[in-house]
Amino acid sequence: MIQRGTAGAGTERDANLQRAVNEIRFTVNKIKPDHQWYPEIQIDYAKVLYLTDKKNEAFAVLNRLIGSHPTYSLPYTAMAYYLKREKHLDQAITTLKQAPSLLLNESAELNYFLGWYLMEAGKPENAVPYAQKAYALNYPAPALRQRLAAKGHSW
Repeated sequence: MIQRGTAGAGTERDANLQRAVNEIRFTVNKIKPDHQWYPEIQIDYAKVLYLTDKKNEAFAVLNRLIGSHPTYSLPYTAMAYYLKREKHLDQAITTLKQAPSLLLNESAELNYFLGWYLMEAGKPENAVPYAQKAYALNYPAPALRQRLAAKGHSW
């Protein structure tokens, strides 16, 4: 749905995205919060809302999802990603740090993005522990390790 929605340009893209919003909204209104796909559907919904410039609604969806599924990592990383895109890097970092310690101990992705955003904020020394954790949890992308090493922070 979303891939189809982002296809095209101009008014065609806008129409495709609006169709994606409507299709996902139908599912959002039907799916129960305890359904295993609920978080993924909400993440997709937030994405199409964001892409259709309904950013406040997208952030509200993600905030509700963090509240209803606090031990699920994707709402934290999605929220942080969109905050960063809006040039709110400090808020993105705060969002990731608010994840429960269970997630910080188990989510390679959450640790990777926290390390990356700290590095971008000019705090590479603070990024290292999160990068180490991400790679200990087998995060596959080497870019953070390489960028930190280039700044003199290797392990």
